[in-house]
Amino acid sequence: MIYCERILSMRPHSVFEVENKLKKKGFGSKCASEVIDFYKKEGWLDDTKFAKGFVEEIKNIKPMGQGLVGLRLKQRGIEEDLIEKTLEQNWNEIVEQKMLEKCFEKRNRLLPPGLSKQKRKERLVRYLAAKGFGYGMILEHWDSQA
Repeated sequence: MIYCERILSMRPHSVFEVENKLKKKGFGSKCASEVIDFYKKEGWLDDTKFAKGFVEEIKNIKPMGQGLVGLRLKQRGIEEDLIEKTLEQNWNEIVEQKMLEKCFEKRNRLLPPGLSKQKRKERLVRYLAAKGFGYGMILEHWDSQA
């Protein structure tokens, strides 16, 4: 229990993450399950709150596209329907457009000034796609900047 409190005091975690950490520390499945149930009842563990907080953190701190946010939540053990619900409630095209602009400007400043327009476009599109933004949105933004 003390180990679990220490984990949860550092940052919010999903149930899946806590379960994996407990198993890695040598706790049996039954023991880990009991600890998780306890912290769920106490309100310390809640995947819905975790997913919402994660999305808000991404929006404020580390911009990325909706696709990558969904993938990161899935990697943390959040169920697909909860991911969809959370993104539907806390994400929209305006938010994603602002994040795309932020990433675009930051990356564009870092590219060498003598780069041809085509090379600049290729690098920016590749970077933004890796950040989870859709090609249509990226190209639309590129066209609006040209």
